[in-house]
Amino acid sequence: MRQLQRHLVRLIAPLLLAVLPALAHAQTTAEQTVSVHIPTVLRLRIDQSAASDARSVDFTIAGDTVTPDHITIDVFANSSWTLTVDETGGDGPHLQYDVDASPDWATAAQRPVIASGTATGGWRAYGLGFRVQSPTVGGDHQRTLLFTLSRP
Repeated sequence: MRQLQRHLVRLIAPLLLAVLPALAHAQTTAEQTVSVHIPTVLRLRIDQSAASDARSVDFTIAGDTVTPDHITIDVFANSSWTLTVDETGGDGPHLQYDVDASPDWATAAQRPVIASGTATGGWRAYGLGFRVQSPTVGGDHQRTLLFTLSRP
């Protein structure tokens, strides 16, 4: 019996010595990498409209009156963003805008960037007021502004 045990030890020991380093190596090199891709989300709403990344607003100008004279733009972003404005059409005078009732009025050509930032953590509201740069005569005129939310 003792001889059988010695014989088994002589047979199994080299096998264990050969297998143990491989098992140890497998344990130290076995790693798993998990990757998660979160897409960029950029959405804007104007006066609670459906969310998108660009929206145009038509304005009517009569004399020194602009309709609408105020809109609310909501921004939702999970990354860096820039909100811009551009005049895209119309026969009326240029409109000036201010942000959140600041005394700093500008046209889209003078200040195309309304706001910029990083992830908003929910909807972030910006109130924009509008006025006519130069009063008009001779009936109603139109002006269209395009608001775009993009990555810088």
